[in-house]
Amino acid sequence: MHLDDPDLLHNINRVIREMGLVGKAVTFRMDQEAALGALAEKLTKCDSSPASATLIDVVPGYRPQSKGSIERQVETMKQGFWSVWLDLEKEVAKVKQETEAVELGKYRLPLGGLLWQACVFYVSKSKAHHDKFRGARTVKAVYLGPVHAKGGGIFAVPVGSSEIDIFPVARMIQGGDIYDAKTLEELSLAKPLLQDTEDPERPILFDPLEAPGDDAPDEGAGVGMDEDGDEEMIEDELGDYSPSEAPENQEVVNDEGDMEIDWLTNHYLESLFRGPDLRAASTAVAKSFDLKFGGTKIRCAVPQDAVSETSGEKLEPDLLYASMKLELEELESFKVGEVIPEREARRLAKENGRRVLTSRWVNTVKKKGLYRSRLVVRDYASMGGTTLSEGIYSPTTSLEGLRLLLSMLCRRGSVLSCDVSVAFMHAPVARAEFVELPNNVSTQGTGERVFVKLRKAMNGLRSAPLSWYCELAEYLRSQNFEASLDPTIFRRLTRKGLTIVLFYVDDLLIYSEDEAEGRRFYEELRKRYKLKLTGELIQDCPGEVSFLGRRIFRRKKGERTVYFGLDEQYLSSCCEEYGITKPAPKLPFLERRYAELLKKGQTEPISPAAHERYRRTLGRLAWAALSRPDLQFVCGFLGRHQAAPDEAAETCMRDVLRWVKGLPHKVQRFPSKREILEDDADPASVSCFTDASWSLNSVSGGIITWENCSLKSFSRKQTTTALSSAEAELAALTEVAREGLYIALLVETIREGK
Repeated sequence: MHLDDPDLLHNINRVIREMGLVGKAVTFRMDQEAALGALAEKLTKCDSSPASATLIDVVPGYRPQSKGSIERQVETMKQGFWSVWLDLEKEVAKVKQETEAVELGKYRLPLGGLLWQACVFYVSKSKAHHDKFRGARTVKAVYLGPVHAKGGGIFAVPVGSSEIDIFPVARMIQGGDIYDAKTLEELSLAKPLLQDTEDPERPILFDPLEAPGDDAPDEGAGVGMDEDGDEEMIEDELGDYSPSEAPENQEVVNDEGDMEIDWLTNHYLESLFRGPDLRAASTAVAKSFDLKFGGTKIRCAVPQDAVSETSGEKLEPDLLYASMKLELEELESFKVGEVIPEREARRLAKENGRRVLTSRWVNTVKKKGLYRSRLVVRDYASMGGTTLSEGIYSPTTSLEGLRLLLSMLCRRGSVLSCDVSVAFMHAPVARAEFVELPNNVSTQGTGERVFVKLRKAMNGLRSAPLSWYCELAEYLRSQNFEASLDPTIFRRLTRKGLTIVLFYVDDLLIYSEDEAEGRRFYEELRKRYKLKLTGELIQDCPGEVSFLGRRIFRRKKGERTVYFGLDEQYLSSCCEEYGITKPAPKLPFLERRYAELLKKGQTEPISPAAHERYRRTLGRLAWAALSRPDLQFVCGFLGRHQAAPDEAAETCMRDVLRWVKGLPHKVQRFPSKREILEDDADPASVSCFTDASWSLNSVSGGIITWENCSLKSFSRKQTTTALSSAEAELAALTEVAREGLYIALLVETIREGK
């Protein structure tokens, strides 16, 4: 239905009446689009609306479409609606098959026929397809899964056309999961409505049967009975009846069936909602191979026309054959799981309150002549739940903990950096998990789908980071390490000195006051995990390691100074986003500059493309600010406008980038080359420095040091308005004291233990 259709307002008013909203205020929530805005204006001016008032709630524009709360709500609504509704209709269909048609008003009930109006979803088409319908935003469609980079998983019928159109992602589904157009049409579109001649406003929900023949009995007359229908009643000879007692040890069976509202209860619909198991232009098979996996023989078919997940280029079947086989062999070498029958997998999943997870292949080109294939589990939050709320959150190391380790390194000790290959596969699963392998993997001989009960975590599993953390933490404790205040930093004190292990998922730093002790522990780790040494920084020797995207290096032999920071070209790449080539000598006062730009009329919101660029550049600056304290204030100011930046905010962004362009490359030095503290201060104590501005938007700033090394710095807008400069300073003191207490406890637990 087009937005300019004259019957559109009439149909919307009918929806309001059907939903029982007559005489009530109705709020429509919609995106910031011109067409929807025009519709909103018509709704507010419609005199025939049954609602007492019509309100328009415009959601924030240009939000991240794949992670926004509105998108999760819409996705959940669509999936839950079709799952529950079609299940209910199937129950009705059973009744129809077991009773006479007259009991349903002489109408048959098609799947989807109980909907009095077709669900209309507004979807965007892919860029490179469907020139015939390019620009047509309004189509009747059913949502078939999350939007992919190369087109949405949408089945659609363009308005005014009888042609059935299946979008690219739906085409990529492998042979066993391709559905014909008739089946899809029944699932996605309601039948055309019939109008009641007595009341045109009331639609008829069912398709009428064929007209009865002349010899058919009249309505209400039975078949095969006398015309009078009188039968003598049978005399009741039972009298008063007492029910018998229930048998002893009676087993009560309580099986109400599945009620998994957060996921599709019907496996048929679940197959429609999921995306392709691998990226391929066709379902043709080039070759296949057999191997033992999970206690049984399986067969893997290698597609003829597979494409890279990142570049989209076609993959050579021979190289893909080798990479897929290597991945399955590696999974088997780690004893990832046990193959079980489908019925058993679904039964066990139900008993453990879990669902059977699907999986897919992620194929990429690692370098010329070498592919990488990864078998990834499709595990995602069903109802928008977080890992913290589900109890599967995995802690990550803090930047303060890393700086503390570097402040110790600049005085004594050595550091080894290493990477754990396929870390998740070393860890037992944190909870019961069941996975269905992609449809190109089947059991040898029978050709059935492969279902695996996991023993070890796999890539894509939401609980995998927690499983790996628990595995590594348990091993470190078994080696007499103890955790610090930071749960990702462990320490062990022996006769040879202090050894510290800091890890961020699969990246590890091993610090040791004695170099030989550190290498010995590294060799112990190699015996248990698949470990690779990525760098080393030996005491009094030049060297470099990389950790969390930052360089840690020492320049000269014989010095102990350690430098920490980003690559020299990083900030220049931020300026290239806006085409900034000429630097500015100084940064303008941003608060005043923004107010002046608003007075000049720069109040219009920027375009979606400009908004995306603004957020992307701000993210890059914020990443740099973690190791560049001089950027923290400007990132805080620009971050206030990231939800809906206007022209003035974009101008301020350009001013900041011009200033950044002129900044010299800087890295943090451990320790500082000048004394930060006063002569009578104790360098072993944690020292806090703070200051605050006093204005309508007061800002607190602070630096926390230990052993003449800066461990933390911040610049934050105060949450309350200060009525005096003293209040602003007091708020800053409270903030820095809170941060300083955490740093002091962190230093104590790492240096001295609990």
